[in-house]
Amino acid sequence: MTDILFKRLINKYAILLVIGMAYPFVINMTMSYLNTFTEVSDSIVFSTLSYSIYVFQLILNIITSIIVYNDMKNFRTRSNFIVIVSLLFSIVGVVMFLLMAGRELKTSQMPPEIK
Repeated sequence: MTDILFKRLINKYAILLVIGMAYPFVINMTMSYLNTFTEVSDSIVFSTLSYSIYVFQLILNIITSIIVYNDMKNFRTRSNFIVIVSLLFSIVGVVMFLLMAGRELKTSQMPPEIK
């Protein structure tokens, strides 16, 4: 694995994680903005918006774990633990995968006698 491929991996996962962090922030800001103009805070709009955060996070965790699994197949390494962790907590799973990919990059660039 080259440095360019590793940077591409970091960029791909950074975009996924920023989307995952920005969406709940935007929804919460929208809810607080709408709350200032409405008198009833427990309307159907607020409950739908609050549930959409959890549904979106679940979908994003599933997508992230599928991408991690596909990238692990490209590295010819498998760790079901990393896939399960990325399914439950996308940030922790991505960090674990990037640590594994960084270790792979480091060992592939070492001279043969040091490996």
